[in-house]
Amino acid sequence: MTRLHDLTGLVFGELTVIGATNQYSGKKVLWRCRCSCGNERLISGPYLKARKAPTCGVQSNHLLSGKAKDLTGVVFGELTVTKPIGKNNSKQLIWHCLCSCGNETQVAAGNLGRSIKTCGHTQKTDLTNQRFGRLKVLGPAPRKRKLKTWRCRCNCSAVIDVVQQNLTDGKSRSCGCYKNEAVASRMRTHGMSGTAAYIRLHDAKRRARLNAFDCTDVTDDAMQEKLLAQNYQCHWCDTPFDIHPPHQDHIHPISRGGPHMLNNLVWACRSCNSQKGNLLLHEWFAKPKCRARKFVSATLYPILSRLPPLRSHYFGMLRE
Repeated sequence: MTRLHDLTGLVFGELTVIGATNQYSGKKVLWRCRCSCGNERLISGPYLKARKAPTCGVQSNHLLSGKAKDLTGVVFGELTVTKPIGKNNSKQLIWHCLCSCGNETQVAAGNLGRSIKTCGHTQKTDLTNQRFGRLKVLGPAPRKRKLKTWRCRCNCSAVIDVVQQNLTDGKSRSCGCYKNEAVASRMRTHGMSGTAAYIRLHDAKRRARLNAFDCTDVTDDAMQEKLLAQNYQCHWCDTPFDIHPPHQDHIHPISRGGPHMLNNLVWACRSCNSQKGNLLLHEWFAKPKCRARKFVSATLYPILSRLPPLRSHYFGMLRE
């Protein structure tokens, strides 16, 4: 049988061992201990030796166990620490403090003297009628995420609620109108491409260009004769017009200064007309996937064949 080590008379924190009892916790003898507050408690020997129970648990001083430092009476800014009252979810010790203004507050030990030096009375500033950028403060507003919020009017007459921290830090200077204006000033296009208004304006410009030329030779009979001359095939790729209807194509685009005359018009398939767009012939023929193979081979191949090898590989499609 293991010999019992007598702990009678020993002091562990606020506890003084009175003597052993006949009670056990598992196989450990319970010792009767008296706290400095006068209360008595039964504690096992290992708990006493490990100092896991330095008090009876009634006084608030039991919160100062382990490495916790007693801050009672210490002054941090305008706060005077009075007593510990518990621990938060992060197991930090919470202290009851008295502010110089007379208010009482509770502060975690890690925040004392660092981020918190008052009860908050110095932060109760009134921003009414103050101006921050384009915003003028009208008055307090309901809190956002428990943060102090102010109702403001922008120069554009919009009314918004802004967090106080964003106002004082300069993060909020308008209702958002300033950002919209800055973005609009950086836009390089009108942003209306593809809309009905843009299409009407585009067609009106095209009609104006057509009316600027003498188009007396462009008649239905003349265009029908040109279609017969092309044998109902695309002028560029010889695709027959069996499925899709033919398109009138200007060899020199009108948007690039070409005339609307019979000798500048040909019938083309939809694919060639779409691929050519408003490109000039030499620009279109230089494209690797140009559909007008027969014209490219006849006009550009003698020139391209004299190019260095590093550039001529882009025109491999021309070698027929």
